[in-house]
Amino acid sequence: MKCLEPGCNQPLIYVGIVPESPAGQPYLGFVCRAGHNRALPMDPSYKSWIDELEKRYSAAQTALRSLPAPAMNKVAVDSLIGEIMAVAVNLVVRRDGPDEAGTEGQTGVTGPSGMPDTGPADIIDGVYTIYTDGSCHPNPGPGGWGIVVINPDGAEVDAQSTPQQNDVTNNEAEYGGIMAGLTWAIIHGVEHVIIRSDSELCLNQIKGTYDARKTELAELRDKARALAAKIRNVNFEWVSGEENPAHDLAEEAYKLAKRERGIVEPASKSKKRKGRKKR
Repeated sequence: MKCLEPGCNQPLIYVGIVPESPAGQPYLGFVCRAGHNRALPMDPSYKSWIDELEKRYSAAQTALRSLPAPAMNKVAVDSLIGEIMAVAVNLVVRRDGPDEAGTEGQTGVTGPSGMPDTGPADIIDGVYTIYTDGSCHPNPGPGGWGIVVINPDGAEVDAQSTPQQNDVTNNEAEYGGIMAGLTWAIIHGVEHVIIRSDSELCLNQIKGTYDARKTELAELRDKARALAAKIRNVNFEWVSGEENPAHDLAEEAYKLAKRERGIVEPASKSKKRKGRKKR
């Protein structure tokens, strides 16, 4: 399912009920990979159905990550479940109301005028560490990114990857991972987060230490900053590739993107980093 923003062809990375919806009128929030978001009114009679669908979706993701590698790639299965979820919720969006166009925001899940856009009502305390990575082959070429979320107790609580069939550069893929990590924090109401990436360029551009001379990277930098502005406290830290647990997810995602485009990965291609460490 594609972004609802006119002219944007990016797929959605989050669809769900906006927690701050007015009583009796639930809104569905849509967020795409580029950071665009919309909130559309939903037929109230479907709210319990969507609530249950979100629970089943979350349970399916958890189950997939706990199973041995199935015949179908885990990233592909996870992506398929997300697509089904997005299509299902789109079926119950009301198209006859005055707010049909929804309300656009920089990031997060925003609603109609007057609705807060700070994310879920239940704010999570403590510092979360989100590892991010992006990869593509060739450069530019099909890419992907991944994130690994570590809670304040040091436990891994989520791991996600996103394939990108359209050609991207390695830096664009790295930005994709960083923005995915920030979006995760916003959606889950995390107030304190450390984003760890092995891309010195992206991190320094976000911090302002480096200039973003290319228009494409400047736009991504500004989107990442807009996402970060939605979180109370964000720190960006560099981590070596060997110590980045999101690396394998990014590699898996870009390889899936290549297969989806019918590009065969050379069997002799060597890995540039060590495998993901168990936590």
